[in-house]
Amino acid sequence: MKPQASIVGARIYARVSDDRSGFARSVDEQQADNRAVCERHGWQILGEYSDNDIGASKWTKKKVRPEYERLKEDIRPGEVIVFWEASRNTRDMPVYYALEDLCADLGVMWCFSGRLLDPRDPDDQFMGGFEALLAKRETDLTRKRVLRTMKQNVADGKPHGKPPFGYDAIRDRMGRLEGWEINPKQAALIREAADRITENSEGVMGIARDFNERGIPTPGGAAAAGTRKQNGKVAQGWSNTTLRRLLMNPQIAGLRVHEKQAVGQGTWEGIITEGQHYRLVAILGDSGRLLHRGTDPKNLLAGIGRCGGCSALLVRNTSGGKQYYGCPDCGLFTRPVHYIDPMVEEAVILWLERFDVAQYAAKSDPAAKADVTELEELRARLADFEGKAVEGTVSADAFGRIEAKLSAQIVEVEKRLRHAHAPVPGLSEVAGPDARKAWGALDMKRKRQIVAGVVTVLCDPLPDELRLRRRFLPEYVRYTDWLT
Repeated sequence: MKPQASIVGARIYARVSDDRSGFARSVDEQQADNRAVCERHGWQILGEYSDNDIGASKWTKKKVRPEYERLKEDIRPGEVIVFWEASRNTRDMPVYYALEDLCADLGVMWCFSGRLLDPRDPDDQFMGGFEALLAKRETDLTRKRVLRTMKQNVADGKPHGKPPFGYDAIRDRMGRLEGWEINPKQAALIREAADRITENSEGVMGIARDFNERGIPTPGGAAAAGTRKQNGKVAQGWSNTTLRRLLMNPQIAGLRVHEKQAVGQGTWEGIITEGQHYRLVAILGDSGRLLHRGTDPKNLLAGIGRCGGCSALLVRNTSGGKQYYGCPDCGLFTRPVHYIDPMVEEAVILWLERFDVAQYAAKSDPAAKADVTELEELRARLADFEGKAVEGTVSADAFGRIEAKLSAQIVEVEKRLRHAHAPVPGLSEVAGPDARKAWGALDMKRKRQIVAGVVTVLCDPLPDELRLRRRFLPEYVRYTDWLT
């Protein structure tokens, strides 16, 4: 047992992170044990410190522990800090060593689980560090298990976390998440807003205003606009940002999201179709910002293209009368607009010439399959009559009438497919064998809208030797996430 005569008083600390199991000791229970330790040793309690619902590992998002910081400011030479166990101090080794150094310099003792340790003593340093490593290992193992489960859930398309607006959680008797089910009232609002934007070209702001006037609560469960919340403040209700974020969420189309990206089909039913989702993203995403009230855009990639080094959206700058794309964050990418834009346009045109809107619609939107089937049947009938005309079993006049009728029906179905199921507004008018001619007739605003909807353009920073020699190579522009 360490000598205690020199201890002038104790400061007791307790901490609990997010306890979802219900089996962890609360801060009150920990402090009760800490007081009992002090009473046993005859130490006067100089201060009590508790951090509730705050983790202490390096993975914790909320890093600052206010009471822990206050404790470090309050400790004085000759005191002892009492922890219920080593993990209540920290599970982050740099934080552990920082407190160890501070206490060693001040001559402050530690007490873990009733055991007294001197941070200046090599043996006690080893024991304290060993317990801290065990606490860290416990957190790391837990994180490993959680990540393994999350990875498997992603592969299986299972939902994770709080359900988005439009869904309710399905839980088993133990409260564990089993899935999401559609909330009919909320889903109806989502479908209404999606249709008003994609079919009627209404603005997000007007729909948000309408929702507020109708007294509809927001996705966060806040009170309707104009009513008072529990804290007495007036609720703001729906906003442009709130509605835009909701409608661009891939989860409402039944898509599993991981690290803010759609990674596959989820196990829950979509409120809107995948095709509708991509149309909404094209309208409301970055390309939607181009529909500003100022002058028409003059370049292709500002606010659309991304820096290959840090993923920041490119900005357009002017220097010496010339326009340049640059990265506002890392600053490692700066290239003339007249180099980049023609290169990207050529890549997009080649893709457009090969892209079949009808086939995409059939694959991504179940509602389009009936149209595709009808189109194939009409083409097959036309080919059959053409063969009979060649064989002479159908007269030329009869074939001419049949061909005119079937061709008109084919054009009508193709038009319906291309316009009703196009994933990006305006794409149906451009995609196909005549894409180059159609692209040349577009203004810059529509070109940008299509580029933003069909591909991610990454402009990689140049190596120093190329940057200093003011050289630029096409391979430093990459294209990812083509619409397929």
